[in-house]
Amino acid sequence: MAEPKFRHGYLGVIVIKNFLALFLCFLFVILCSCTNNPATNITTSNESTTTAKTTQQNNTTTSTETTEEITTVNIPVTPEDPYSKFIKDKYEDFYNFQMEHDPEDFKSSVWYGAEAYYFLYDIDGNGVDELLLGDWKRITDYHDDSQAPYKILITHIYTVENGEIINLIDPTCYWWSGASYMLDRCLLSNGLIRQASENKDNPSYAYFHIQEGKLVLKCSLNVFLNEDYSNQFAYNEKNDGYDFKEITEEEYIRLRDEANGDAEVVEINWKRIDEYGR
Repeated sequence: MAEPKFRHGYLGVIVIKNFLALFLCFLFVILCSCTNNPATNITTSNESTTTAKTTQQNNTTTSTETTEEITTVNIPVTPEDPYSKFIKDKYEDFYNFQMEHDPEDFKSSVWYGAEAYYFLYDIDGNGVDELLLGDWKRITDYHDDSQAPYKILITHIYTVENGEIINLIDPTCYWWSGASYMLDRCLLSNGLIRQASENKDNPSYAYFHIQEGKLVLKCSLNVFLNEDYSNQFAYNEKNDGYDFKEITEEEYIRLRDEANGDAEVVEINWKRIDEYGR
C-alpha cells in the first residue's frame, strides 16, 4: 500500500509544536529567574542597611560612654584662686573642641598640641605664684630628625594682678615665639628662664625675666656656624629683633656663666590641667 503523501507534513507539524512547547517552557524559566533577582537585591540591600544602622548605633554608644567618663572631671573653682576658673574654662574649651572633631580619640590625643600641662611657681619672688603652661616640643637641632625625642616645655606664663589673669608673654618678643630647633627651656632659681636652641654641642642661649609686667629678653648669646664650619659668637639685648654684637668665645662663656650665676634649675613637676586642684 502506498504511504500517504501527507505523513511527512504531519510529522513536521508535531516537531514544530514540540519545539514551541520547549521554547515556551524555557522562556518561562528565564522570566521566573528574572522576577526573583530584584527580590534578592532588595533583601541584600535591607541587610546592608541594617548592618549600617547597627554600626552607627555602636559608634554612638561608644561616644556616649566616652563622654560620660570624661565629663566626670570636675575642676573646683574658688574665688580665692583666679587660676582655677581660667584652667576650668581652658579645659572645657579643649574638651568641647575634641568632642566636636574626634570624640573617640579624646583619650589618646587630648594631651598633645594644646598646652594641657601646668605648673605653679613664683618666678620673680613677689609672693604670687605664676601659672606656667607647657606643651610637647621636639628636642632637636636637625629639622628632618624623625627620631627626635619630645619634652614638655614652657609655652605660656600668666600671673594675677588685682584678681585678674595677666599674660606675661610679650607678643613682640621674637626670641620667645620665633625660636627654632628647640633644645630646652628651663626655669632658674634666680628668676630667669633659660632657653637653649640650635646646636647641641654649642647651644645658643636666650635669658628671659619679668620686667614691667612682661616676660622680656634679658640677653641672648648666639652661636653661628660659618661656611668653614667655624663658630661665630654674638651678643644681643634687643627684645624684638636682631642687633648682634660680635663677641669672642671667651666672652660668650663669661656672659653665659654670669647669667647662670649660682642658680639651680628648678624641677618642674608638670601636671595635666584636668588634675588642677587635686
